[in-house]
Amino acid sequence: MTSSQDDRHDRHEATADETAGAAADGSTCQNCGSADVGTDPVHRVYLSPEAPEDVDAAIIADEIERWCAACLANYPHQPVTAG
Repeated sequence: MTSSQDDRHDRHEATADETAGAAADGSTCQNCGSADVGTDPVHRVYLSPEAPEDVDAAIIADEIERWCAACLANYPHQPVTAG
């Protein structure tokens, strides 16, 4: 991301509680619903259908979700940094 994108898409750093898991045990993917999988905290990214390659047009959700490795590999997202 460029510095203007960093400013535009500034996200808070996750607290320990947020990175520990949104589900009770953090083992259910909140994107596809797969259970008993490892998950990572992310912000969902919505791309523009008219210009999916234009990152400046993307909208990054404020909510933190927990996604499995398959969803991380296939869908746009922004990782949540621990802090």
